[in-house]
Amino acid sequence: MNMSIRENIQQVRENIAAAALSAGRRPEDITLVGASKMNDAAACREAIAAGVDALILADLGAFTLAGKYAPRCERHISTQASVSNYQAAAAWYELGASRVILARELEGKEPINFPRETAMGALALYISDESVVHFQPMNINFGLIPALGYRVKGKRNKNAELSKRALEALDGLNLT
Repeated sequence: MNMSIRENIQQVRENIAAAALSAGRRPEDITLVGASKMNDAAACREAIAAGVDALILADLGAFTLAGKYAPRCERHISTQASVSNYQAAAAWYELGASRVILARELEGKEPINFPRETAMGALALYISDESVVHFQPMNINFGLIPALGYRVKGKRNKNAELSKRALEALDGLNLT
């Protein structure tokens, strides 16, 4: 059974609350961002009505409509908006964007190479590994992440250990 956008957002909010509380954070300090690039206007309106805090937008028309019909919803500009210089970013801010997402290189930063112990690193390795004979596009799953090298009893405990190792691997990265 497919959930409605409202039900899906409610479920995401509940998951955010549980994760935030377990990490010692306040759920209300976390912004729920809806990606609009693959959805029509009706789906975006439903997501806004259901309580997303922000939309990621790449299209000037969608950006303008979101500002008109959802003035309290933050508008973030996607990297797909082709912001390639300071003037373009400044123009988006002048139009009302609350955030412009830039490629790290444009900000003069080195790209991040996520460790393979993390979800991003494991997925990047999988999609770029030319030795994979029968490549299948997929979402991240624990099967893509390298094994721990020791046995942990119970799936929940094993996944918690994998998550802990991933967080430790991220500690050494400069993510700012």
